[in-house]
Amino acid sequence: PRRVVSESIGADGVKPNGSLDARVVAPVTAFVADLAAQVIGTSEVDLDGRRSSVRSVESNEGNLIADSQLWQAQQLAGDFGVDAPQVALQNGGGIRNDSIIPAGEITELDTFDMVPFPNFVTVVPDIPRDQFKEILENAVSRNVAGDIPGGTGRFAQVAGFTYVYDAAGTAQELDDDGNVTVAGSRVQSVVLDDGTVIVSGGAVVPGPTIDIAIVDFLARGGDEYPFRGASFTAIGVSYQQALSNYIQGPLSGLISAGDYPEGGEGRITRINCRRNRIAERARAPLGVRARRYRSGRTTSDSCSIRRETTGDTCELMRRMLRFDTMPLRSQDPLPGSTHFT
Repeated sequence: PRRVVSESIGADGVKPNGSLDARVVAPVTAFVADLAAQVIGTSEVDLDGRRSSVRSVESNEGNLIADSQLWQAQQLAGDFGVDAPQVALQNGGGIRNDSIIPAGEITELDTFDMVPFPNFVTVVPDIPRDQFKEILENAVSRNVAGDIPGGTGRFAQVAGFTYVYDAAGTAQELDDDGNVTVAGSRVQSVVLDDGTVIVSGGAVVPGPTIDIAIVDFLARGGDEYPFRGASFTAIGVSYQQALSNYIQGPLSGLISAGDYPEGGEGRITRINCRRNRIAERARAPLGVRARRYRSGRTTSDSCSIRRETTGDTCELMRRMLRFDTMPLRSQDPLPGSTHFT
């Protein structure tokens, strides 16, 4: 069927309502124009917020957003009686501009385009390391060909740590309560920015718990993030506010190419390894492994590297080989600190 609209009525087929235009359309249009006129900073580099990027690879825009939440939570955590987080995660599905923002002026409207939802920054304290690995396994469980379709928005842009995952590993699967039904084996390495090793060679390294900065949507279990009812504290700042505050605060209005290079800075590395060859080499006598390492054959015939980050991924893998949808989507705005259990 073809819709026929009289030109006298208007393109949308609805007669204009002068009162509605005056009370709703005009004020909203003026407000958006005001946001577009508020320049809060300058970027030296194009910011990549494309859906195809933020849901599958490290992105400089994703890094910027994750950094803003970590900084904001560290600034305010003490005021609300919680420890400052060491790490932050931002799901790619919460980044919505689906475009490359060109280098140049950054406006308040740009921040709303990037992160428009009523999501609030929270701190989830005392997450055990094995659960943190499960959270990351969830983040990389739907972005490889052959995975369960859909749910790619769970892919995490991160701050405060780096991680390596193997796309050839088993994708984690969860039940409706966030319990693991199929253990994931993709996350191979997690290292905090202070050098603390959380995961090495795919195994969790025992140690203290981790405090996480994250939006309340994810803390509540959105995108199947397996927090499983962990308590969290909202710090009264939306993730859009955190981004704007971060640009104008510690960045002093400048998003530099050095801090946020195109393609990211090596926070996330994806590898593709044939596990049987890796296991075979890991079991080989030390002298044999050393000869293979010196010859450079350790990675050339066991791993296919997808270079999504900077850094020598092959060298990282050589070192490793030398050693033995939930439907939830709505949150009410939180005017101040709220503690949930």
